[in-house]
Amino acid sequence: MNWRLSVPGALGDEQVARLLQAPGDVISGKPGAVQVIRLHQEGQLFFRKQAPAEPLARLMARFLRGGYWCSLPELEARNLQQLKTHGFAVIEVLAAGTAWRWGRPVAGVLLSAALDADSLEHRLNHADASARLLLAHAYGALAGALHQVGGYDALRAKDVLVDDAGQLVLLDREKPLGRAGWRARRATRSLQRAWFRNRRSGLVLDDAGMQAFWAGYGEGAGISDVVLADIQRVVDAS
Repeated sequence: MNWRLSVPGALGDEQVARLLQAPGDVISGKPGAVQVIRLHQEGQLFFRKQAPAEPLARLMARFLRGGYWCSLPELEARNLQQLKTHGFAVIEVLAAGTAWRWGRPVAGVLLSAALDADSLEHRLNHADASARLLLAHAYGALAGALHQVGGYDALRAKDVLVDDAGQLVLLDREKPLGRAGWRARRATRSLQRAWFRNRRSGLVLDDAGMQAFWAGYGEGAGISDVVLADIQRVVDAS
C-alpha cells in the first residue's frame, strides 16, 4: 500500500507523518468506517479524518461523474481548496491524501488544524435571540452563495463553524462544485435535504429565525423575492 500525500500547510513532513500515525480520541465514526480523531501534539490540537476502502461501485460512480479517482478525504480537501479560491472561509488543511494498492484507492486521510470555534448548530441552539437572528441570516447567505457557485451539497448547520470573530467557516464538503449559477430545482432539493437533516439533528428555528435564514439565502443566491417565496414555500412544506 503506497501513500501519496499533499502537504499544503505549514507543518513539515516529519510532523505530518507523526500526526498521521498518532493515537487520539475518536470523536465520530466507528472502526471500519469514516472516523474523525482528535489529536494533541506539542501543545497543539489537530483533527484527522480517516476513511477505509470504499466499494468499487462508489469509486467508479465518483470517477464517472467528475473524473475523481481518489479517497473521499482527499476529495474533500480538494473541494475545500476550490471553495477557498472562490472566497469562502474554510478550515486549514494541513495534509491530505490517498493510499493505493494496484491502482485503486484503499484508504484516505485529511489532517486539519483545530480552530477556536463552535459549530453553527450549537450556536443557533444556544445563542440569545438577537445573535440567533444574525447567525441564521449568515447561514442562509452562505447557503445561497454556495448555490450561486454550483455548490449544491446539502449544507447542514453542523457542517459550519463559527469562529471568535463571528465568521462562518466551512468544515467539510464531500461533493465538488458543479456548473456555476443558481438553479431552482437543485437549490430546492439541497435545501430540503439540509433542513431535514438539521431537524433530525435537533435544530429547530422559530419563525423569526427561519425568516432571517430565508432573507439571507435570497441575498446570497441573488434571486428575486418572488422566486425566493416559491422556494421557501416548497421547502417549508417538505
